[in-house]
Formats: sequence, C-alpha cells, structure tokens
Amino acid sequence: MSKQGFIKLYRQVQDHWIYDEKRKFSKFEAWVDMIMQANHQDNKFVLGNELVEVKKGQFITSIRKLGERWDWSNTKITNFLDLLKSDGMIDYKKDTKKTVVTIVNYGLYHDNGNEKTTRQRHDNDTTTTQKHTNKNVKNDKNEKNKDYTSKIKDLLSGFSSINNFNELNKRYWDVIRETRTTKKISPSVICKNMELWKKYDGSVIEYALKTHIEAHVGKREEYTIGIMRRTTKEEAEDYLSKKINIGTHNKGNKMNWDSVIEGLEDD
Repeated sequence: MSKQGFIKLYRQVQDHWIYDEKRKFSKFEAWVDMIMQANHQDNKFVLGNELVEVKKGQFITSIRKLGERWDWSNTKITNFLDLLKSDGMIDYKKDTKKTVVTIVNYGLYHDNGNEKTTRQRHDNDTTTTQKHTNKNVKNDKNEKNKDYTSKIKDLLSGFSSINNFNELNKRYWDVIRETRTTKKISPSVICKNMELWKKYDGSVIEYALKTHIEAHVGKREEYTIGIMRRTTKEEAEDYLSKKINIGTHNKGNKMNWDSVIEGLEDD
C-alpha cells in the first residue's frame, strides 16, 4: 500500500463529534491539531491592549490552553514543543501573555493545487529559505555548533562511572542517526539528551543505551528516555550483570569526540 501523496483535511473536522471527543491527545493528534490551528493567511487581532500580527502558518495560544485542549500537563506541552523545534518542525516564542507557534514549511500542509505543484512550490520555498539562511546566519550557526560541541565534551566527565561510555555513546548516536533522512544529528540534540540522562543512575543509563542499540533499532531518542524512566537501578544492574559489555574490545581506548561531532549539522 502506497504511503505517498496528499489528502485534504478540512478544519471543520474539529467540530465533528469524532474529533470533539474528550480525550488525552497522542503526539500525532497534537501535531495535526497545531497545523489546523495555524492561520492560512496573515492576520491581526487585539490581545488586551496590544495589536498582535499573526503571519500565515502561525497561531497564538498559551501553554495552559494547549494543556486543556490536549489533556496534557504543562511540562509535557513544553517538552513536546521543544522536541518539535529541535526537529525543525516548528518554532515558538512565549512571553507572560501568549505563546506564538510557527509551523515550519506550512505551505506544504495547506497550499492549494495538485501534488506536483505543491511539492514543487515547497522545494522552491525550501531552496530560497536555505539560501537566505546560509547567507545571514552562517556565522551564528557555526558558533552554536562550537558551543554545543564544547558542552558535550564537558558533559562526558559526568558519565565516567559507566564502563566504556564514550564508545557506547558513539554507537548509540550512530543508531539514532539512522532514524533521520539526512543521517545527521545536530550537536544540540545530543547535548539536550545527555542533559536529561544526568538525572538517572549510571547503570540505568548504560542499560538503556545498550537495550536501544541491541533491540530497538529504528526508534528515536525519546524511546531511550522511556526506558530510563521505567527501569530501576536494581533492574538495570541485574540485566547488566548477565550481558557482555558493548565495546569491550576497545576497553581503555579514549574516543576522540571531534570524530563523533564531525559531519553533524545544527538545528
């Protein structure tokens, strides 16, 4: 069965009893809901005493409103928005009054015309945007890469209790890289995930990385966090005592993290 092509999904579906059912949204439902909330043309409206301009592909909301709409906690909303942003699907900014969400490449999901025309327009828009971005923010992008690469190297010392962690970590990100069409992972994604790992015991981290490498190829990095959340220190130690350590043939060798970062692209 082909999974290519487009379908039309009218915004009025949000008023249908099937969609309007009170429920906890999945990540996919939340993503589709965001696309349907986005403005299909530039607009302005008054928010308090402020005249707010909303561009095509944007919508104004708040963390609280999204939480009520999707039956999610504020923390889950923020983590989800950060995840979409890190994957280049959205951008968002928030202040004390509102959160402005921008759907990246919104025209791909909304613009009229047949599939060939829509795809061509998307490709043309992408090319133009990339040229503009490369011209104006190339230096900033390089600086960001340097900053995150430096942070990654600093984070490594915090995992020194894990046997052969450098080798294990490299193998793990090689697996995760295969979940991307570009086969690249931005340094910011690596850095943010390693920051999340710090809250877990070393044996849990080692168990989660090895389990993902050995049994869950094709899953993204969020799946690894799920393993860590569900595993106790005792369970991890019991598992590891029965397994051969990954990369034991390289025991004692230090991994050059410049080679790990090489070829990665920023968000």
